Amino acid sequence: MIKHFNIRFKNHLGNYSYYFCIENDEKLIIYYPVPKNANSSIKLFLMKQFGYEKTENDFPTLPEYEINKDPILKKNYWEIVKFAPRKQIFSPAPNKTPDNKIIEKFCIFRDPIERFVSCYKNRVLFHQDENVKGKSIDDILGTLKDRVCDNLHFLPQNIFLGDDPSYFDHVYLTKNLKDLERYLNNFFKKDLTIPKIQDGGSPQEINLNNRQLEILYDVYKYDFEFMEKINHKK
Repeated sequence: MIKHFNIRFKNHLGNYSYYFCIENDEKLIIYYPVPKNANSSIKLFLMKQFGYEKTENDFPTLPEYEINKDPILKKNYWEIVKFAPRKQIFSPAPNKTPDNKIIEKFCIFRDPIERFVSCYKNRVLFHQDENVKGKSIDDILGTLKDRVCDNLHFLPQNIFLGDDPSYFDHVYLTKNLKDLERYLNNFFKKDLTIPKIQDGGSPQEINLNNRQLEILYDVYKYDFEFMEKINHKK
């Protein structure tokens, strides 16, 4: 029998970080989420694995403030969003459970520049989150450069994943989730497809200039180092 639940581990701030787990008779798998790294798609995929009747249509192409105006859309949307914990500060887990069951950890990593652009188009231009609404790319970069983050989606990935990809048993890239699909299908003994949720985005094309890229290379320094370690491991 496969079950799911949340588990908590104390992080370096002395608080608890909560993670989504799936468990069978042989092992326990922990998912480390990162904002803007296919979270909505993975949550819906996991819900389908457990038999929940949710579909891609429960993520309508409307910003959150419009979804929240409709009780039915709001209910279905947030049931998926809240199915698994979000934005957890990195906290290490043991390799085995108290009863000696194997613990496997997996995460999804995204190219830092691609992620920043996606986040700007999603949270600023499309969803128009109150804390970043109307801000330009330079506005966002200015606060990030000062180590201030008005919107948690822009935080570096190492906040959620730590600095060492070897900690994880499996690191998957957003540009190719087929390996993750096979991994979870093998665990559940099913043959489902990870849904591709277009969780809001602007069609506007964004090209960053050299100065903007330099700031991002500084702000996301540890993410780029994380990516280099992944590439070196291949």
